[in-house]
Amino acid sequence: MSSGPYRVATRTDPATRRLIYYVQSVQDTPVGISSVAGDVLQNLRSALDHLAFELFMLGTLGKAGDGKHISFPIFDDANEYNSYAAGKVKGMPASAIAAIDATKPYRGGNDVLWQIHRLNNIDKHRFLITLGSAFRSVDLGAHMQQMMSELKPELSKIQFPPLFIKPADKMFPL
Repeated sequence: MSSGPYRVATRTDPATRRLIYYVQSVQDTPVGISSVAGDVLQNLRSALDHLAFELFMLGTLGKAGDGKHISFPIFDDANEYNSYAAGKVKGMPASAIAAIDATKPYRGGNDVLWQIHRLNNIDKHRFLITLGSAFRSVDLGAHMQQMMSELKPELSKIQFPPLFIKPADKMFPL
């Protein structure tokens, strides 16, 4: 906010002579904010899933398998919650399940939890994470040695000399 991301201006309504305030311009949101917001959403959603897993471990004394089915149940509506939540909380103590039920983790029940879940899914499944890679050089001799050994094991005795190649462009987007 200290950067002044928007400008408010005024004009006078000619009919009433009243001052009208309006947003004259808005700067684009800095790119880094979306990364931070995505990280916050992921951490909030993960914290709920970690809580669910710990409740499962408590309820089963850690002896009921790996808990792959466990997650904090958040659904799009109450009907979906009532149909599928039991599978995600199976093994938790009854008191923990009752506490989760009381939070109404579905749209229309607890919209904050539902929004965290929904935005986290959008961030994970619709946001393209771009990566890059860079290296100073590559030893083609060692690479050839390995490839020949895999191709024909009897050629593994041949020693290829080191052959370091420096790429002209050191950035290779993945």
